[in-house]
Amino acid sequence: MATQEEQIQALKDDLFREVPYEDPRNRVRTTPMQVLNLSFLRTGSMTMQAALTQLGFRCFHSVTSFFPAIQETDLWIEALNRKFRPEGPPLTKEDFDRMLGHFSAVSADAPAICFAEELINFYPDSKVILIERDIEAWHKSYCNTIVKNMHDPWNVLVANYINPGYVGKLYWVHTTWRKLWIGANDADEHRVKSKQVYREHYDLMRRITPKERLLEFKLTDGWEPLCQFLQVPVPETPFPRVNDTEAYAALVNAVVMRGFVSVMKKASLYISAIIVVGVGWVAFR
Repeated sequence: MATQEEQIQALKDDLFREVPYEDPRNRVRTTPMQVLNLSFLRTGSMTMQAALTQLGFRCFHSVTSFFPAIQETDLWIEALNRKFRPEGPPLTKEDFDRMLGHFSAVSADAPAICFAEELINFYPDSKVILIERDIEAWHKSYCNTIVKNMHDPWNVLVANYINPGYVGKLYWVHTTWRKLWIGANDADEHRVKSKQVYREHYDLMRRITPKERLLEFKLTDGWEPLCQFLQVPVPETPFPRVNDTEAYAALVNAVVMRGFVSVMKKASLYISAIIVVGVGWVAFR
């Protein structure tokens, strides 16, 4: 079984992989949507992504799906505005096929879970997974990762002023769901309101999901109940264990620093050119 360091490095490698550009607005569904892990953020979403991937599903998770294909964020921001403001026509299955048409699974991450009702309704053959943590332990983890990083002044600076074209797009898709779904305009509101949204989300999921489509799962349950529910063979390898807190922090730092360094490299080229021109002017005047 891979160590935590190896797992995080593998996530970083996946994060910055080269992906051929594809206009998502022209996308159609190429694989059936089979699994919807609609648990809240900070409930083991990276572990579940690893598990579902190991079972053969191509799994959406914003941390690893947006970063190599930044253009995808525009569709999700548009969808959030259409649902919560609303702006534009109602969302359709075709909209979600454009956003998720190349995935067969979703793993517990925003902005996808902001559309839990739509996903359950538009993909009636999919199986739904719910993982619920003790709310106090969950809230501490959520505040120490999601809230902390989303409102960190350095991250906000890089997103808005240093690298708005890459880090900024990632920042704004998450800022949009935080404002429209959580209803939080600042860090204090985010900490307070997230608890109630957490409770409401699980109440909603249990109310609208047919019982035969729902698995209430704990990560400690391992492969057997998950594989039985999804009707797939049980792997011989151990159930994955990804430390979501360490992995999330490492990936956020990697993205922010990559955005900062890329801008500094571009800036250094201009500075170098100015210096060369200046030296030449002094030498030959």
